Amino acid sequence: MACDFSVAGDHARFGQAGPVHGSAPDGGSTDFLHLYVGFAKAAESLVLCEPWSAHKAQRLGLVNEVVAVRYFGPNAVAFKTESGRLAAGDIVDTRRFPVIELDKGGSVQGEIDALNRLVELAIPSVPLVSSPEPGTYVIPGHGYPLDQQDVVEYRDMVTIVRDRIKALVATGATLERVKASDPTAGYKGRYGSDTGAWTTGMFVEAVYRSLTQERGQ
Repeated sequence: MACDFSVAGDHARFGQAGPVHGSAPDGGSTDFLHLYVGFAKAAESLVLCEPWSAHKAQRLGLVNEVVAVRYFGPNAVAFKTESGRLAAGDIVDTRRFPVIELDKGGSVQGEIDALNRLVELAIPSVPLVSSPEPGTYVIPGHGYPLDQQDVVEYRDMVTIVRDRIKALVATGATLERVKASDPTAGYKGRYGSDTGAWTTGMFVEAVYRSLTQERGQ
């Protein structure tokens, strides 16, 4: 309810859990939900706690659009909207290197496969002088909108870093040696960070461990 525009996957569900467990409704619902769906439906949701499907939430005016989910592998999901946009979730993050959640089945190859699929789904822009034809807009979960070429460049960045680390892993390099070799050189200025929830070092370690798991080390 704090968004300017809301896009929901067709598998999404909306509802309240608090009252079922003896606590109050949360998330600003008592302040704002009735402004979106009307008092009667808001009261129904807050008291009965019955979940709404994504399509019902759209009919009630809670979300702008419902899109089909495209599943590319562990931790890699994207949506294609009726307007021709691709909602890429966290497959692409223009602020940083991609998050690879090994504990949830993610891998660097899975990330690259998902990016390759995005490239296939997106229609490239046609740079005609008289009347440029816009391609597919790719909307990441965080950061600015992209076109197909932007996704290609992000995919190539991940692939190059993967290949650098893979070459070192093949020689038996330790994680410390891999980090010391600076495998993200050339990309740290744009995507790197030494602080925050996902640092450059964490990305390098995730790629290293993903590759060593593949080798059975």
